[in-house]
Amino acid sequence: MVSPRCLPYQKVLYLTSERAQQKGCAMFSKSQEMAIAHFRGPAIVLAGPGSGKTTVITHRVKNLIQKNHVDPTKILVVTFTKAAAENMRLRFKSLMAGRSLPVSFGTFHSVFFRILRTEKNYQADSLLSDMEKINIIKEIIIRLKIDVASKNDFTRSIMDDIGKAKGNMENVRDFSPITCDKELFIKVLDEYEREKELSNKVDFEDMLRLCYELFKDKPHILKKWQEVFEFVLVDEFQDINKLQYEIVKMISAPQNNIFIVGDDDQAIYGFRGSHPELMFEFEEDFKDHEEILLTNNYRSTKAIVDMASDLIVHNHARFAKDIQAVGEDGTPPDIRIFKTQKKEVEATAQMIKKYIKNGIKPSEIAVLVRNNIFIQNIRTIFESMNVNTYTKTKTDTLTNTMVYKDIKCYLKCANSWNGGICNDVESFISIINKPSRLISREAVLESGANIEKLKEVYSHDREVVSNLDDLNYHMTMIKNLNPYGAVNYILNVIGYEKYLMSYANTQGKSFKK
Repeated sequence: MVSPRCLPYQKVLYLTSERAQQKGCAMFSKSQEMAIAHFRGPAIVLAGPGSGKTTVITHRVKNLIQKNHVDPTKILVVTFTKAAAENMRLRFKSLMAGRSLPVSFGTFHSVFFRILRTEKNYQADSLLSDMEKINIIKEIIIRLKIDVASKNDFTRSIMDDIGKAKGNMENVRDFSPITCDKELFIKVLDEYEREKELSNKVDFEDMLRLCYELFKDKPHILKKWQEVFEFVLVDEFQDINKLQYEIVKMISAPQNNIFIVGDDDQAIYGFRGSHPELMFEFEEDFKDHEEILLTNNYRSTKAIVDMASDLIVHNHARFAKDIQAVGEDGTPPDIRIFKTQKKEVEATAQMIKKYIKNGIKPSEIAVLVRNNIFIQNIRTIFESMNVNTYTKTKTDTLTNTMVYKDIKCYLKCANSWNGGICNDVESFISIINKPSRLISREAVLESGANIEKLKEVYSHDREVVSNLDDLNYHMTMIKNLNPYGAVNYILNVIGYEKYLMSYANTQGKSFKK
């Protein structure tokens, strides 16, 4: 979607107050004032798109401190991303004339980790990173010889299934996965949990479960954190899962000073286990709650808001709301359908060139995409059509590509190679099955990346033993080559180039030397 004359991001953030003042309106709408003034007890703020929810949250925190004299250390504001938490913190700091008050702004991840670090001495290296998760799942695919069209797609999808199963407070063995059949899912899950245990690490879902069990089993610790966070504000509540919700309720009790802000119409993370229906459950759990609707849209034109409203009204399981645009009527959206993504991107590039020719600055044109996967393809086509692009999102620059990272890991392994032992285990794990040598991550960890010990583990499999002998020989050779020769050896002798061709084919991509 192309949006000419888009407002710069920072202007969008502060649009609520600016637009209201331009139109001679009060600083806040009546609904915003009600939300900001709310003091004690549960409240749900149904905040439509562009309704100034961040403004409401930050001003409510300010109001709690300045008008209600709440200790800033007793206020917790929870968001779903680091970027949102940091934006909220900066907005609040600006609101307080640059003063840094000790209000806790954080993600669910950071808040639960803080609790576990305090109560159970967890450290940063106890947490399993996304990349470690991906590597574990890919090793499991190899070990279980799972036949998948795309290893990357399967990995991402089953990671979502695992997170969803563990976050919904149900027996994971009763969970119905979307990635594969239940039997295979359980096998992958069991292997994943075993790998985590071997590496002595926990993932995000484990952190949730550990916090929940800690609070449930040790009331005195729960009471301590209830006293630490007397006022709890949750942003983007529609994205919450069952386990997160239960923990938030536990921390908020017994005073129940819980203030949730969300919009069930904007719930897009069901595949990750979010449950927008928990907004309805909130109403049942807290029957004495105050409900506030923010229905003014300060961000979009009337034409855009009306079109979106006509579409979303077909979703019947929702809170009824009548979103109204505060801005001008605007040009009706131009909706087009294309047969292929390539044709869509080419047409978009032509449209941009037309805008620029008509005097619109390139910096005033934005392209929004569904996810980061498509960005590099779009940039490639745009640049071939002489349309320059800029993005804050990290795309595949040379040093960020899989090929660069793999070659680098091969060179690091060779450099640390000593008598059949690799002293860089992490790099060794990264390349051990590129190309496939049928060797598991678990075996590498147990052997300490020692070829002879690995041969003992796989003594029953002649093919794997032969692969290990070849690898030992290759690493010894690479260690004695100059960089140019080493890269060529990796590509042509080891067979990494053939591996790339096969990989490109499974991904439905072309391979270019």
